[in-house]
Amino acid sequence: MGHLKAADQEQSPPHVLLFPYPCPSHVNIMLNLAELVCLSGLQVTFLVTPVTHHRLLHHTGVYTTRFETEYPNRFRFETISVGEPDEDPMCRDVASFRAAAKPLLREFLVEENRSGRIPISCMVTDGVATFGIDIAQELGIQVFTYWIGSAANIWFYFCAASELLQAGVLPFEGWFPVFN
Repeated sequence: MGHLKAADQEQSPPHVLLFPYPCPSHVNIMLNLAELVCLSGLQVTFLVTPVTHHRLLHHTGVYTTRFETEYPNRFRFETISVGEPDEDPMCRDVASFRAAAKPLLREFLVEENRSGRIPISCMVTDGVATFGIDIAQELGIQVFTYWIGSAANIWFYFCAASELLQAGVLPFEGWFPVFN
């Protein structure tokens, strides 16, 4: 497919990239936002890790029932791998995710806008993926940060979690991730 001509780009609907943190609650809330954006008639690319993509396709009807049938040609999934192929990104800490994902997000945006498809004109990053702000500004893409969690969650992430980990209170003895 060739590059879009300038006149075609001006008539194309805006293209929004949604980039959630790879955790079920973050992905689910961002999918709700994706649906609202699709209802507005905009093109949506939903960028997730391969593990998250696999879970959505094989354990939910999110793509076949919610997006493919209701918003054909306006919604698509794309993936970037932020670790080993079988690694569960939910088990990564936020700092590791940021370090791994930042160069991959930049590479994805550059390649996507060279692909000949409708260029990404706006990006919505998860509140824990704030590195996307610098990348979007560098590439001239409008960017928004969407804080997924409640005030209690934000307090926990930034105030209590590190203290509880240092004190040995977390993780709980016998605790195991739900998605093993």
